[in-house]
Amino acid sequence: MDPLEKFKTDFVRARGAAYQLGEKPGEKPRPRRKQNTQAQKPTPVQNNLREFGDALPGDELDNNPPHQTNSDPPPPNSEADYGFASGRQQESHGAHSKFESLPLTFYRDLKEAKRKDWNIKNVMACGEVSSWFGPPGSGKSAILTDIAIVGASNQQWRGYRIKENFACIYFALERADLVKRRMIAHRLRDKLPDDLPIANLGRRH
Repeated sequence: MDPLEKFKTDFVRARGAAYQLGEKPGEKPRPRRKQNTQAQKPTPVQNNLREFGDALPGDELDNNPPHQTNSDPPPPNSEADYGFASGRQQESHGAHSKFESLPLTFYRDLKEAKRKDWNIKNVMACGEVSSWFGPPGSGKSAILTDIAIVGASNQQWRGYRIKENFACIYFALERADLVKRRMIAHRLRDKLPDDLPIANLGRRH
């Protein structure tokens, strides 16, 4: 017989010997009680069964095993278990952790388009995202530095109207010192005031 098949056969035989049928119809088999017989040396197959946590003939079993406690919390069954009460998050979590529903607008309700508020007319709009990309050395950082300076101090940028000046935070994730030198050059060349609403955030390298 193949060694693997022999192991399976011995495994099933030893497992069946370790259990007895339930007293009631349909009851699951129970581990056999220890008998007052001389203990026999367990076979290798029985030792393998013990590794799987199975009880074997001769093992000490308690009539009243200790109650096993589960440290895991019970599964949620209601909205309150998820932290909601009547569709709203519980007040105990604080005002900042409340969920705000997103507005839902159907196509039939679209009557009038909201006017776009421009930072720089036809260039950058308020509440939108503008992407500036190009190969290294093409002037991306220089253009955005120019936009930050002009947007905070002037009425137009390269011919495009600026209706209202705006503040700027420049995130210089690299070469922050270069960005600072460019801003200083703008201030010296154009004789700009020192209190423009511009902040530079970044590292030296």
